[in-house]
Amino acid sequence: MKQKIKSLIAYFIGSLSPMEKKIPVQDLSIFFSVLIATFTLRKKQSQNVKVKISFVDYHSEFKTEIQLVKQRFPELVKIYLVTESQLTTELLTTVFEKLKVAFEKTDDDVDDVISWSYQFLKKDLEKSAFKRIGKDNTKIEDSDLLFTTQFFTDKYMVKYLVNESLSGFDKSNIQKVVVIDSASGGGNFLNYSFERLYKLYKKSNPNWSNQKIVDAILNSSIVGYDLDSNLSKIASLSLFVKACGYAVPSKSTPIKIFGGVANDKLGFLNPHVTSNTISRTTFKTQLEKLSKEKKIKVFVTNPPFMGKRDMDTSLKNYLLENYPESKGDLCVSFIQRTIQIMNDKDVLGVVSQNNWMYLSSLKDFRKIFLLRFIMVNVLVC
Repeated sequence: MKQKIKSLIAYFIGSLSPMEKKIPVQDLSIFFSVLIATFTLRKKQSQNVKVKISFVDYHSEFKTEIQLVKQRFPELVKIYLVTESQLTTELLTTVFEKLKVAFEKTDDDVDDVISWSYQFLKKDLEKSAFKRIGKDNTKIEDSDLLFTTQFFTDKYMVKYLVNESLSGFDKSNIQKVVVIDSASGGGNFLNYSFERLYKLYKKSNPNWSNQKIVDAILNSSIVGYDLDSNLSKIASLSLFVKACGYAVPSKSTPIKIFGGVANDKLGFLNPHVTSNTISRTTFKTQLEKLSKEKKIKVFVTNPPFMGKRDMDTSLKNYLLENYPESKGDLCVSFIQRTIQIMNDKDVLGVVSQNNWMYLSSLKDFRKIFLLRFIMVNVLVC
């Protein structure tokens, strides 16, 4: 399914007129996210997703799914409608037809299709940013930092890390656990974590309804954050659609995937991390609340990768000053920040390069790590 969406996005980008190319990639990503969300909701409700109508009738045919998304994410649907009005009927019709075929002819897991559509759309911006690196000593900064450090995680790796990270928990203690992804991207880790948590909650509480389990997990057991506020919205939509496969979350149940604020390039690396507010809490206050409640924090994440050579001066100096043992490596600094807020029973499952395990320059980081933690499993790819 992922390859079908990749081909569809490639066709879409190649077919944009000069005027359509001026539409911000953020708006285009939301357009595709909402469109794909409605198809995914239809597939989760019925394995037969055969759609006989054309795009002209999309809003009436998918009225139920659109309304379900709109009730939870009115801003996303508003952006969707504005973007739709800027695209030609011919392009919309062709995209719709290709999407129909993709969903009709697949038995694949569609949980992460929403997030991958964003990944494919922003590829051109990523390429442009990388081309600027090295020219006249240009460094990665501002919005380019987001485009060039976002690498989404394939399903096999997501499953491995989540399964291993939750392997020590069962029906007796699963309600003490909260899964946290502090670089949540499109929500791939959180989507699969929801699936695993649901099964464990069901064993723990066999008399609970699907609705009660869904609300309990979203309220108490899943937290995310991404520096890219636009991407955090897409991840929230993706997790919502995933949850709807079990039961539609109650209107009062929050989806706790927080987004960064404008002009912030540090995000989670800042101990005073700033974010939007969800249900009167921020990502920072949510983490503080979990510590007070003595929850077991299970971090599963794929942090951003970048060496200090490509960083602008301010980010490099911040990392060297605040995480000196990590030697300006963005990923290692991210791991160091994570273990600073972990307690003895907490768990970390992380995608990383293996340089921190053997480079002599990172020996001080290894000392910090091994002083408090042990490595249980390593998967080399």
